[in-house]
Amino acid sequence: MNKKVLTLIMVGLLAVPVLSWAEKDEASKGHRKEMKAKVAAHRQEKKEENKAFRETLKDKTPQERAQAMLEHRKAEHQEQIAFQENNYNERLTHLKENLANNKKLSEEQKSELLSSFEKNHQENVAFRENQYQENISFIESLANNPNLTQEQAREAMKAHRQEQKSENQEFFKSQRKEVKSKRDQMRSQVKDDNKD
Repeated sequence: MNKKVLTLIMVGLLAVPVLSWAEKDEASKGHRKEMKAKVAAHRQEKKEENKAFRETLKDKTPQERAQAMLEHRKAEHQEQIAFQENNYNERLTHLKENLANNKKLSEEQKSELLSSFEKNHQENVAFRENQYQENISFIESLANNPNLTQEQAREAMKAHRQEQKSENQEFFKSQRKEVKSKRDQMRSQVKDDNKD
């Protein structure tokens, strides 16, 4: 009889940490899903706004169109900066909460993770600002070239967007690789620390 009771107590004690870990994992997954849905909704909203904006350009001259595009891009850029900064602050708050509850990492490791997070954010901001400046310069060059036909300007814009898309993919791919490497290094370090 005592063996059964002892076994039940042991199983219960082992189940509590597992359930606690599962709840934390679910909370993080829920936060990621929530952020992903928020970004997708924002992207869809912007897509619809941009489509409506393009409709207003149809009856304009190429120079008027370029000027309207330039003003639109500037307004979009300011909105995007605010949206991204808000997302960053939410993610930073979530990260700080998770790190505060993490008992496996040392204070030095937690600080290192926060500084790495901040560094990636600053790199993202600088990259996006550079891309934006390239866009503005390109649109201005189109606006200042009266020899371009509407079709030529459209093709030039299409080629420019494709080039930037490739640059974006390469940049964010390298960032994901860097973050994964840092995460794997940190996990390995935690495992080694726990062995001692």
